[in-house]
Amino acid sequence: MIRTCAARILAILVLLGLAAGAPPPRASETRQNSNGGDPPPETIVTARAPDSDRRQTPGVVVLELEKHRQEGAVTAADVVRRVPGVILQRQGSGFESSSVRIRGSDSEQVILLRDGRPILDGRTSLADLSRISLEGIERIEIILGPATALYGVGGAAGAINLISADSSGEPPGIQGTTRGIWGSFGEYRLETEASRIQETDTGRITYTVAAAGTYAENSYSYTRAGSEETRENAGGEEGSLRLQVKQQGKRHHIGIETSFSHFSRGLPGTIEFPAVSAELQEDQTSLRVHGKISEDGSKNSRRWSITGDAGLSRSDRTYQDRDYPLGALKSDSSLTLLHGSITLATPLGPVSLGLPLMGRWEFLDDTALGERDRTLLGAGPSLETVLILKNRSEVNLNLQARAELSSQEDEHLLPSFRAAGGWNAAARPLWIGVSLSRGYRLPDFSELFLEQSAFAVGNPHLDPERSQSVEAELRWGGLAARSAEKGAPLGPLSSKTGVRIALHRTTYEDLIQWLPDPNGFWRPRNTGSALIYGGEVDLSCQVPLGLSAWTFEGELGGELLQALDRNTGVTYNKQLPYRSELSFNSSAGLAHMMGHRFSLSTTSRGARPVTRQNTVWLDPYISIDASCTVALRPHKAYLGISLRNALDEEYIETRFYPNPGREVRISLEVRW
Repeated sequence: MIRTCAARILAILVLLGLAAGAPPPRASETRQNSNGGDPPPETIVTARAPDSDRRQTPGVVVLELEKHRQEGAVTAADVVRRVPGVILQRQGSGFESSSVRIRGSDSEQVILLRDGRPILDGRTSLADLSRISLEGIERIEIILGPATALYGVGGAAGAINLISADSSGEPPGIQGTTRGIWGSFGEYRLETEASRIQETDTGRITYTVAAAGTYAENSYSYTRAGSEETRENAGGEEGSLRLQVKQQGKRHHIGIETSFSHFSRGLPGTIEFPAVSAELQEDQTSLRVHGKISEDGSKNSRRWSITGDAGLSRSDRTYQDRDYPLGALKSDSSLTLLHGSITLATPLGPVSLGLPLMGRWEFLDDTALGERDRTLLGAGPSLETVLILKNRSEVNLNLQARAELSSQEDEHLLPSFRAAGGWNAAARPLWIGVSLSRGYRLPDFSELFLEQSAFAVGNPHLDPERSQSVEAELRWGGLAARSAEKGAPLGPLSSKTGVRIALHRTTYEDLIQWLPDPNGFWRPRNTGSALIYGGEVDLSCQVPLGLSAWTFEGELGGELLQALDRNTGVTYNKQLPYRSELSFNSSAGLAHMMGHRFSLSTTSRGARPVTRQNTVWLDPYISIDASCTVALRPHKAYLGISLRNALDEEYIETRFYPNPGREVRISLEVRW
């Protein structure tokens, strides 16, 4: 049924373009017809290979970080939280854990990537966005809907891809950025990055050194049942160092990158069961080599290219809790990850063909899970083309398919796909698209191999969670695909508006749920299913204020969502926990050509159940944020202040976790 619906909508897109009318005949054609000659054959459709722009597919949102950094964003959690269809769920202050849901999904069904490579390993599927710094990141690409066919490994509900900054357009010399941040509750951050770009006879060489450090006491007061209490053991420290060398020639580029990181964080638990001494430490080392050979060295998908990527990383973790009620706890784990991929991309006439081959091997040595390993092999051909209709409108068609073989206790052949089509109007900034996709999520090592404890035990025979989704999307103005690709900067009296409207429907099967077995142990099982459907609206505008240097910027986004439990029994058709039927975000501000910026934004969530039977609900809330940035030196030095929950409202975002109230961050950024 879903495939039939998608096929019908795609056919309508083509017919819309054909029905829009043909351009007037050229003079040469008119003269030939007047002389009595046979009229030339009419070309209704031609085709060409597409440009490499993922924004021309439904469910893709691209966030440029310059504006967000000026508004006080420090981590990936600060950036994605106002995107319609994305819900960020915090467990305390901005320094504590933040999980993300895409279109009503579970947090484990969202895959987190850096330049297309998964960041998480097999120990957990849960991404903590509050730990992801924006250092070295230029933009964030969000896939709303199953993304397994694009990136593999997981992403049954979507993906968040952090894309590194590209220095290819920068002039030779030494340049860098240093940013210092002071935040509420004793939070201090320092980030610095320096690059040297050198032109040689063989091309351009870029040397990059980046370092970041964070320290946070993160002790604050909160109100519980009318009394004031203090959040303890919620602080920590982090540090990282990254070294990179890239060489870029006319037809190739190659790079090598190594990084080291350390973090130590307290795990304070809930307000009902606080953990005053639980702590998690991790040390990670990684090495990556990547390269590309192409016909002319460009990023144009109309030229052949071969891209390779290989990496090795090791992560050592220690968890301990000296004051655990049943006795002191301590567990150690080390995970070695080896990954590699090679992709051939070439045009075949009007079609662009891609063939990536990938491999991933993980070896885990864990005191609680034992010695475990998993191998994942995959191939994912893709086809893209653009049909040019006789009225100069375009229909973009693309198909990504992937098959992966997982070697766990029960081997699985995992197919996934994403088929999409979009129609670009000829004379208007209008784009309409549809997509059909299928994805999955692999169980993590804890779900598979957790050794029997006093309460729970793993299940090595779990199947992957599976999803299937259909989506239709309309974009107008600045959010249309063609406008995003070829848009021009604003003139002194010109304005820019954009609209994105999306409808989606997703079904989930074989969801992993922890349930008690006959012996009283909690064990994961593939018993869950869900139906999620809804719509999103995203409006944006930029209006210059007369001939002044100021521009008004406004955004309004909303989401209507039905997230229904499809398990048989008392929970059938109940609303899934922590999903609200209505949420919206808005922002308004002023931006100056020199870099000054002032903004005010709101975030609202409707009532949300916290139990599967919908017997306990959290009240709706509205939170107001504000930020102000002053350019001390235009485009070189910025001083900013941001307020989270500026009115110090008391609301509950996650049950049994505190609301820290108003949070303040002051930042100073210097570029050279």
